[in-house]
Amino acid sequence: MPAWLNEGLAMLTVDRFMGKPTIRTDTLELLRSYTPRSSPPTYRELSRMDPKGIAYYTILGYWLVQYLEEVQPGFLKQLFASSTVSRTIEPAIVEILGFQPNTFWRGIPDRIANHYQRM
Repeated sequence: MPAWLNEGLAMLTVDRFMGKPTIRTDTLELLRSYTPRSSPPTYRELSRMDPKGIAYYTILGYWLVQYLEEVQPGFLKQLFASSTVSRTIEPAIVEILGFQPNTFWRGIPDRIANHYQRM
């Protein structure tokens, strides 16, 4: 499981258990401003990043999992029920959200930030 997805699921689980968000909405600004936007790092790569990079990818995981649960309820549950889940996570998410594979990680932060800043 990708690090961003693992962290996002963990934080949303804590949200539900505690009955309140673990990540503040002002973190959406980091989604808009962080560069470079690229595919999330592996756990090994993440451990060598600067604190802002670690924060960005952690926050991206949180907001992306929350966004998926809101706009495609049950999608992640269905995806995890698949026997080929480890090979299909990112392509399935890219497809269901209507992105092209080469633009997903550059475009999804703005889509998420726009979605939640309107609320």
